[in-house]
Amino acid sequence: MKHILFGLLNEDMRAVVKNFPYEINYIITNGNGQNDFEGIRVFSSIKLFEEKEKVYIFITDLSNYVEYAKQLLAMGFIEGKDFAGANEYAYNQWENVEYFADTFTVRVFHMAGLISKDSVSVMDLGCGTQKLKNFIRSDIDYIGVDYTERDKSTVVCDFNKKEFPAYRVDTIFVSGCLEYIEDVEWFVEKISEHTKKELVLSYCPLEYVSDIRERRKIGWKNHMSMTQLNKVMQEVGLEITFGEKSIGSNVIFHYGKIQGGGYNELPNIRHAD
Repeated sequence: MKHILFGLLNEDMRAVVKNFPYEINYIITNGNGQNDFEGIRVFSSIKLFEEKEKVYIFITDLSNYVEYAKQLLAMGFIEGKDFAGANEYAYNQWENVEYFADTFTVRVFHMAGLISKDSVSVMDLGCGTQKLKNFIRSDIDYIGVDYTERDKSTVVCDFNKKEFPAYRVDTIFVSGCLEYIEDVEWFVEKISEHTKKELVLSYCPLEYVSDIRERRKIGWKNHMSMTQLNKVMQEVGLEITFGEKSIGSNVIFHYGKIQGGGYNELPNIRHAD
């Protein structure tokens, strides 16, 4: 299997090249190309027809992910099976890379829109550079939590050491973090205990990155389908009310706080047109 990058020859492409955990065989671009980029050969998309059964394609231009996906679908490739977004390689190796791509900001922006209008307090777990603060009302109490101090206000917790902040808030917000949690059941139980109203979450499920070996190479600690994720949430009293495919391989979810457990079927996930 050959690993191919597809996108513009820009800083996003350079970040993926830098952080990719295995060999990149070549790069595909729709723009006016060049013979190589960062020492890697560059071709037009026609090249893909020559090796259709032997490649996995990672889209690096995530702000235009939908257009690239449409192009690959028209060529006969299947999302998840043959291609996915490369945003995980742009920023999710946070302890070593500390790179937060614009696509991360885009996802946080869309997720912020799921916060209830009457929420007056938000706790951002795995807050990173605290992009969320740019997209919430100024009168909302914001608590940023991360494994390292981002500023003087950061609450420092290592979730994999069973550390969790001692606050109860209306909304808990988790973007680009759940994949790295070793004990998911403990983590979501703590979320349920500490949210009064809701959880806004992003997660990359098995439906979009199904190869466990590849998930482990990225550094992810758990591997759930959307149905499995929903069941875990239901068991701690969080009921899914919304799900939508985001850029790359992520799905964004809204869960409301309910009483008791039980299990309901996952509602349909909206996909980008």
